[in-house]
Amino acid sequence: MTQLMMQRRTGSNGQASRKWLTDAHRMGQKDTYAGKRRQTRYTWNTAVTVEFVDDADETPLFATTRDISIGGLGIRTRRRIDVNTLVRISTDATNESVRGRVRHCSESLGGFFVGIEFVESTPSPKRSVVPSPMRRVA
Repeated sequence: MTQLMMQRRTGSNGQASRKWLTDAHRMGQKDTYAGKRRQTRYTWNTAVTVEFVDDADETPLFATTRDISIGGLGIRTRRRIDVNTLVRISTDATNESVRGRVRHCSESLGGFFVGIEFVESTPSPKRSVVPSPMRRVA
């Protein structure tokens, strides 16, 4: 990772994602279709940078967020990102960033919609995903 990317690693995943969710709750609209989500989502349109944690040679992508919940966020990109890719999402307006894992990537009009689940902020040997409060853990 470049020095600039390392400098953007401020705060914990929880602090940044809660702040982002609070901003979206205050300014965005709540997703009213409760049947399709485990957690409430809010619209949140902001510019972000997507950095690839496990591949320092990969060029960061610029993307736009679509929505956010306590467990993750959706972004729009111009290129596909493989499922299970570990990424760092940084807002372009601040130095806040969070780590996440790509859970799905679907082609959409003009690009791709990517669903990212927030993961723990400190690396672990297994890179375990933080379970959702509604998810059954075996």
